[in-house]
Amino acid sequence: MVLDYAPTFTTASQTYTAFWNKQPGSTTVFERTLPSLTEITRFYSINTPDEVRRFLTIYDFLSPFLIDAIGSLRQYFPKHTLMLSVQTDPDTCVQNLILSIDIQNDPDQAMQGLDRMDAEWWFNVSPKIRDLVLITLSAG
Repeated sequence: MVLDYAPTFTTASQTYTAFWNKQPGSTTVFERTLPSLTEITRFYSINTPDEVRRFLTIYDFLSPFLIDAIGSLRQYFPKHTLMLSVQTDPDTCVQNLILSIDIQNDPDQAMQGLDRMDAEWWFNVSPKIRDLVLITLSAG
């Protein structure tokens, strides 16, 4: 099943996002409560929570993606620390969410894992998400 994230909507008590099943012939719509920053910090370290919160408020479809992505990320980086930050390109003023993976003293193995992850998972992620999230390796 290929899901595409859509804009969110808010009721009196909860915020939801819709997911459309993009398989040919399917019109199934799924609803899901948006994860909070507290939920996201269960899986990611965040050094600048205010910046990340602002970014995820603007691009609210990224919050469910970050939770869903944990399973895929852990296939390639099972014990690595995952960190989130926001970076602004000084030339274009475009902001991106940076998902950094700590290489844990083995850059060659981490690079192989990143290459496999790109080929097997990341390049299949929606371009809408890939345009906003940059995955990098970091040393410490």
